[in-house]
Amino acid sequence: MKSLGITKIRKKLAVLTFFFLICLVGGIFVYSGNVSVAKKKAVKPERMAVHQTKRDVRLHNKDNIIPAEYDREFFHVGDYGFITFASVRSMSDMNGAPSYVRQNMANLITVDEFAGAKIDYSIDRPEVLTIDADKHLYRILKGGEATVIISAKVDVPDATKQSGYRKERWLAKFTFIVMGDAGATKVAKKKLVSYIVNDSVGSVDVALKDCPDLRYYSFDYASSNSAMCVKAELDTITKKVHLESYVEGESDITLWLNGKKLKLKLENRETGIDRTHHIMDVGDVSQLKIEKYHGKVTWKSTNKKVVSVDKDGNIVGKKVGNAIVYASLDGLHGDQLVGCAVSIVEKGHTAVVEEGAKIGKTCMYSQPMRMSPGFYDCSSLVWSAYGLIGIDFGLAEYAPTAASECQWLAEQDKILGKWDRYQVQKMVYRPGDLLFRVGANNDRYLGIYHVEMFAGYRLLGFDDDGEPLLAMCWANRPDDYYDPCDDIIGRP
Repeated sequence: MKSLGITKIRKKLAVLTFFFLICLVGGIFVYSGNVSVAKKKAVKPERMAVHQTKRDVRLHNKDNIIPAEYDREFFHVGDYGFITFASVRSMSDMNGAPSYVRQNMANLITVDEFAGAKIDYSIDRPEVLTIDADKHLYRILKGGEATVIISAKVDVPDATKQSGYRKERWLAKFTFIVMGDAGATKVAKKKLVSYIVNDSVGSVDVALKDCPDLRYYSFDYASSNSAMCVKAELDTITKKVHLESYVEGESDITLWLNGKKLKLKLENRETGIDRTHHIMDVGDVSQLKIEKYHGKVTWKSTNKKVVSVDKDGNIVGKKVGNAIVYASLDGLHGDQLVGCAVSIVEKGHTAVVEEGAKIGKTCMYSQPMRMSPGFYDCSSLVWSAYGLIGIDFGLAEYAPTAASECQWLAEQDKILGKWDRYQVQKMVYRPGDLLFRVGANNDRYLGIYHVEMFAGYRLLGFDDDGEPLLAMCWANRPDDYYDPCDDIIGRP
């Protein structure tokens, strides 16, 4: 081997010393198990050389030791290139450097050329790659991991030797991590539809056909519709790509797997049931519909004796009571259930609740004008609505106060008791029941100062155990307007 001049050695010492310090402090690459470069956004898979551009690899050689595990790199099947060399030994004195750095750098000598030195290559998995030892040319054959041990007899300058050199055996290890050939890989479907259910995230999986082993892989993706905030994840075990978005819309999705570009279209739809609250008389028929959904739907009722449902969402009121009618949207991720709280009431009672809601929306609140057309207060609203089915709370010509209405119900033995949230979740109350607020110092029955008409239940969704979550609806107030306390409930 040729000896380098002192000037050349010093220049290269400075460069390699700086580089070596950076490596010691920060590390070049720490490998732990199976590695994905999907999150290394600085290197786009489509820019990697596949069957086209040569790739140079520099090996760091150390005297009689095997280099650290950061001497490894990712490749694609078909990559090829020349192996070039740089070797690092240590230097005796580095002012200001920690002791362990000075020890590791003792007796530094740099060598850029191995002219005249015989290079031997040993490959543990020759089916993964080959190396032409004469030309130092590697070619990647298939996916997997292969480690190359490189050895060379090197002439190292040594003034103590008569020849001016001493013979050393230098070793180097480099690991080729080769991602499988995805050249034949395709997506099983090019048009995907995902669904947003109950404000959840719309998600869908697509299988990869003819996919290589994914122990090592590169994966990236892009969406043409940035407003959809599409997220894509690769499952290396099932060889599926999971796509999700919480925004309704359409997007062209591009996937890169081991350098192979795959394209598909994603449509994310917001789906659900057309209503979550419904009242109907005994014997009436209605239909519940699922919006913007084209998959399989399975309908069920929590109480078939109260309300039945067929495969098309047609419901029939069997007897007075409440039930949850829900649909299972088969094949979706996460929350798959949507439904409606259905209340079956006696003939004519649906019209009572509807009339109460109509008065509250179309008339003006005024206690002095409560009996004039276009005006109402709480007790006149109840009195007018129940007048449709002949209930006048003991006064046919003029609406009594809320306290008087409650007292009349008590005399008729139609008080259900104190309002209880537990009874709400059990769906004990019925549309048309009346809530009386108590506790005022007004010298009236039970200190009652207000009455409100209960208008049924609204299904908010299902908990983790599949139990329905319910809200109370009111004829003239927003859902869950009142909190349970000492108020009482009556049923005319």
